[in-house]
Amino acid sequence: MTPASKLLTRMLKAVVAFVLLYSGLVHAAQPYYFVHAAAAYRILPPSVVGPLMIFLPYLQIAIALCLIVGTAERAVLLLAFFIFSVFATAQAIVMARGESLSCGCFGFSEATIGPSTLAIPILGGIICLVLLRGVRRVPSAEASPDSFTDGPDRRPGYDLSHSVCGQKR
Repeated sequence: MTPASKLLTRMLKAVVAFVLLYSGLVHAAQPYYFVHAAAAYRILPPSVVGPLMIFLPYLQIAIALCLIVGTAERAVLLLAFFIFSVFATAQAIVMARGESLSCGCFGFSEATIGPSTLAIPILGGIICLVLLRGVRRVPSAEASPDSFTDGPDRRPGYDLSHSVCGQKR
């Protein structure tokens, strides 16, 4: 990977992390507003909206922090893509109904659901897909041990039976 592509990847991860972190923090600070805004969409039953919308901001914060730290990137990007897809689908449903509702995207705002608010989750999802293409997959359990070449214990011909923490016994 070239230095320019590494920089671009970091910047895209930062954009996704910022959007999720900001949204999560704002919604965690104003949970009842988020529940009220989501309930107004009339997509999920009220018994589901409350608990889900109380939990979701903390999931967004966790995803953002994992992206910043670089932990479980593939799983985290898949989760972020799923969240952005759900947000985009919910807004598209409201737009298709012809309703004029507050987006509720970033806490108290007067933003009404429309093309500009729909663009945020769509672009977030696209960025996640682009980033997923560059994330290395975890090798399957059936892969040959010789195919793992990362780290000192994975060198071809290296005998693990005589090693403790990389040092000879």
